[in-house]
Amino acid sequence: MSFLRRGTLGLALATVLASGLVAGIGPASNADNLGVTDDLATITTVALGDLCRGATASRQIGFALQRRGEVNNNTWANGTDVWITGATQASGFTLGSVKATTPTNWTTIGNTDLPVGSADLSMSVPTAAPLGLAQASVTWSASGGGAQTPTVTKTSSLTVTWRVVTCAPTDTTPPVIGYVLNPATPSGTNGWYREDVAIDWTVTDSQSTATSDGCGDQTFTTDGTHLSTCAATSQGGTAGPVTATVKIDRTAPSVTPTVKGALGDNGWYTGDVTVSWKVADATSGVDTASPDCAGATLTSDTAGATYTCTVVDKAGNKTTVTREVRRDATEPVILSSVKGSEGNDGWYVGNVTVDWTVTDATSDLASTTGCDDVSVVTDTNGTTYTCTAIDNAGHHASDSVSLKRDATPPMITYNTSGTEGDNGWYRGPVVVTWGVTDAGSGVAQACAPETVSGDGVHEPECRATDVAGNMASSPALVQVDGTAPVITPDVTGPSKVAGWFNGDVSVKWDVDDPTSGIAEGPACDEVTLTEDTDGTTYTCSATDVAGNSDSKSVTVRRDATAPVVTPIVSGTHNGEWYTGDVSVTWAITEATSGVGSTSGCGQVTLDTDTRGEAYTCSVTDRAGNPASGSVTVKRDATAPVITPVVTGPRKGTEWYTGDVSVKWDVSDPTSGLADSDGCDEATVTEDTTGTTYTCSATDLAGNSDNKSVTVKRDATAPVLTLTGGPAAGATYDFGDVPAPSTCEASDVTSRLAGPCTVTAGGTTVGAKTQVATATDQAGNVTTEERKYTVAAWRLDGFYKPVTMGTSVVNTVKAGSTVPLKFNVYKGAVPMTAGIGATFAANKVTCDGSDVQDPVDFVTTGATSLRYDAAGGQWIQNWATPSGGKGSCYRVTMTTGDGSKISADFALK
Repeated sequence: MSFLRRGTLGLALATVLASGLVAGIGPASNADNLGVTDDLATITTVALGDLCRGATASRQIGFALQRRGEVNNNTWANGTDVWITGATQASGFTLGSVKATTPTNWTTIGNTDLPVGSADLSMSVPTAAPLGLAQASVTWSASGGGAQTPTVTKTSSLTVTWRVVTCAPTDTTPPVIGYVLNPATPSGTNGWYREDVAIDWTVTDSQSTATSDGCGDQTFTTDGTHLSTCAATSQGGTAGPVTATVKIDRTAPSVTPTVKGALGDNGWYTGDVTVSWKVADATSGVDTASPDCAGATLTSDTAGATYTCTVVDKAGNKTTVTREVRRDATEPVILSSVKGSEGNDGWYVGNVTVDWTVTDATSDLASTTGCDDVSVVTDTNGTTYTCTAIDNAGHHASDSVSLKRDATPPMITYNTSGTEGDNGWYRGPVVVTWGVTDAGSGVAQACAPETVSGDGVHEPECRATDVAGNMASSPALVQVDGTAPVITPDVTGPSKVAGWFNGDVSVKWDVDDPTSGIAEGPACDEVTLTEDTDGTTYTCSATDVAGNSDSKSVTVRRDATAPVVTPIVSGTHNGEWYTGDVSVTWAITEATSGVGSTSGCGQVTLDTDTRGEAYTCSVTDRAGNPASGSVTVKRDATAPVITPVVTGPRKGTEWYTGDVSVKWDVSDPTSGLADSDGCDEATVTEDTTGTTYTCSATDLAGNSDNKSVTVKRDATAPVLTLTGGPAAGATYDFGDVPAPSTCEASDVTSRLAGPCTVTAGGTTVGAKTQVATATDQAGNVTTEERKYTVAAWRLDGFYKPVTMGTSVVNTVKAGSTVPLKFNVYKGAVPMTAGIGATFAANKVTCDGSDVQDPVDFVTTGATSLRYDAAGGQWIQNWATPSGGKGSCYRVTMTTGDGSKISADFALK
């Protein structure tokens, strides 16, 4: 077993990566072939090229562990850590280290190379080193646990060569940067300018040419803090950036007064006023402010108070602002004077005058309303006079005076109550009630009611006084007559039994009034009764002048006529036909003596349908006069019978899916049909969400009925729309099949029974069918199929050194590495990732006729499947079974789409 180191070469001062050291293969194509001595192979030299004095060069050296020969004291153990570190090194050199771990089958793996990474090599050339070629030797050691001894250590030496050359001298000093401001000294305070400022930059370097950045001359003309930056670079290095700061403020501070308080009219404040100041400086900032800038509060009335604020900013600019404030918080003063003749209880009983005096001490009066002198010369129950004043600050003040004036005596009226007669006469005792009113101050003393009785004329008197002291008097006139006229009847004529007259009757009246006399002639003329009556009453009425009246009545009876019999038929009817229960009763009229006896005259109810039922009533009155009446009743209370007959195709729902026939069966067993409407046969030939058909029928009795039937027809399948998904007839490469379509469906009539569904066709290789389905509530179904094909990937390989063919057996060495190289194409495009390849190995007969037991597929070292972009192919290193000499194996590679390629191998 040996330890192999691979080195890579390059130009001076460049870093070279140890690429190309892959387990199981030889050195990279840009490295020397390595020979083997014992267990360690080395390359002899590495050249660093031309180096300047004082320069540093570095490299990365790649290493690989090499397994050779049998197991002995020079063999590392399985799965042990092997450290590769610098062992010996010349002055100025620094050697790095790297760790490797042997596989768990290291001792039995057979001849192989195991890449382990890279270690750094760096060196520094002394500043006094002699010119010309130079070399030195360095050594690394690899030490780890041994298979048969505790530790196995191997070393490898490398000769490093370089040439020391003379390099041209350089500038070691960076440029010098300076600047000048004009004017040099600020005209303001605290370093602030109050005018334009110019800056001039200078850049100097005595050893090499300098380049500058941002070093142009400038003039600053605006307020603010300005920065100017300069940087310069020469062979001696970079100076800066250097920054110059210029501060300019030519603007005075802002001073804003804020006056707060209740603001009245004309700029006057009507309460306490607070004066505050807002000061600011946007550039240099506020430096000082006068004491008045702290603010003040005005608490007393004044025609004008002045406040001043002075502010200086940090650049020395100054601002002074003055504000005047006027305050009047006092209302105007209003005084009233009332003069006149006073009566009782605060009333004036003559003319009254009102005088007003109005003043304002501070802002003066602005206006007055209602403040003129007033004279009150008419009565009033209470008039209020108001004077209102407004001063120039907006204060409102008012004062009111209420006056009551009554110079008019009370008014007296009277009212009589009792049994009133006519012509101003009463027909019994009379109560006299006095009404005393006063439109001004009101009544102070009124008059009590009194009662007058007995016939005659009476004149009582009332005396009254009002609240203001005015007095008045007035009499009343009362007439009483309480006796009614006297009336006596005189009736004469032939009479018969029970008080009935059997001939003409004479009725006369005697009328008299002993007191006030009759007011008008009596309506009591003589009357003669010449016709039958069961009792006719005659009345005589008389009224006297006072309105008293009386009446007397007398009743006279006469009978010579037989009774009258009338049938009464009650019930709802239409013409001669009744349409419900019928009540038959009889109206028996005996105008004079009354009914003596009856037969068949009781109430009867007809509650069954009939084409005609007869009823008769017979009557005799008390005088023996006979009479009779008859009636025939027809009844039909049953409406016509209407039955709809609907036929058409259906699919187990309420919806018809084809033409629908609507017919009607109409009949009436009693009175017979009179007419019908809407009962003709109809055929529904178009889709509808619900068309209602109604049949109405009426019989000869007027009974009517209607029946309705609603027909729903949907013979149209749903509309199905697919979005996305595989296209019909398309071919997709495996892995590129679109996601299943999404569906939308609609049905304008019965609506959908549920959401449409899409059954995916699948993404595996082969012919596929996607099916979309939509069903409406009538059972109509729409189906759309999309057939498409999923194409397999195309495999190409294995490439050399493997030969492909059904009768080809590749001969390889047992325990060796076989690179399996191939390509996978999706269409015409090679795949560089995501092929999902798996490898399997089976023992087969060497003629390939029988596939026997599977064996483990082992890769070489720590390698795995990879895509070689440089070679444009996939590579998997197969480690052939070390114990399989004389046997044959079949290696099969299967990609993610299920495609396969195989090759047969014979091991020697």
